[in-house]
Amino acid sequence: KEPFIQPQLLRNKKYTLALSMSFMISCIGISLFFLTPIMLSEVYLLKSNWIGFAMIPAALTAAILGKKGGKLADRKGNNYLFSVASSSLLTCFILLSIFTGDLLFLIPAFLIFGHVGQSFIQIAMSNSISRTLSKEQVGVGMGFFSMANFIAQGIATGVYGMIVEQDAVSHWNPLHISHQGSLFSNIYLTLAGLHVVILLMYRLYLHPINSNYSARHSKS
Repeated sequence: KEPFIQPQLLRNKKYTLALSMSFMISCIGISLFFLTPIMLSEVYLLKSNWIGFAMIPAALTAAILGKKGGKLADRKGNNYLFSVASSSLLTCFILLSIFTGDLLFLIPAFLIFGHVGQSFIQIAMSNSISRTLSKEQVGVGMGFFSMANFIAQGIATGVYGMIVEQDAVSHWNPLHISHQGSLFSNIYLTLAGLHVVILLMYRLYLHPINSNYSARHSKS
């Protein structure tokens, strides 16, 4: 009679849509942590210690700027933070799609955009999802949100693992400048396209929610 997850929670269309978007974002975001070491190993033939060094700048920058992302959301709103995060992620994936297989020294710089963008977009989505819930549903709703992200990352790593076992016979990005890493270039181009879809969905469905909330909050 009193289930832990009330069925009416999933009847909240704005919440389920935001949860689906967050699921997609987590599936895409885990590629930065899972695919990057594989790409550096298979395409650039780096050893594990150099792979770690290549990923340090991005992780360090994301850790330093993480708190600023929260302050930015409070000061300028979730819509602004989401736009900044989405732009950073698009920049990262497009540049990786173009330069994978060449100019190794630029890859750590590209990853900075991705890691910071992923950190910011998680903050923006967490705040946006909480605003679709009533006070009684916030606890369970946000717990369900965290569980969905965990499941998304697990599923995505399995899918990415199967994809990288395949051989790419051609590259989809006409700007890809190297003859190596075509498979990874195709993956990053696809992820960039998915982020464009997510940005459009956010603009259509979640942007008004955050705008209305900010207006009410400023009046109070």
